[in-house]
Amino acid sequence: VETEQSLRFELRGGAEGAMASLVQVRGSAPLFWEQRTSTIKVNTKPKLTRNAALCLPALQRHVAQQLAAYGSPALLVSLLDAKGEEAALAAALS
Repeated sequence: VETEQSLRFELRGGAEGAMASLVQVRGSAPLFWEQRTSTIKVNTKPKLTRNAALCLPALQRHVAQQLAAYGSPALLVSLLDAKGEEAALAAALS
């Protein structure tokens, strides 16, 4: 999901000022992982299908693509639960 917020600043007297833009891109953790579904348990624990070292080239490629598309600077924020069910994913991502 991509959301963009644009701001245009006008200077006093109506003169045109600057413009700023913030783009937020949300998605899954750029790792190789799976989460089995269950009719009994609502949330099953996600697990890595490749170790972190094997995920690194894909993660680097993903970040490079984001920088090429949106420019720099970029801020990566993980919303994974570092202490709960998603701890393995959070650890691999960091």
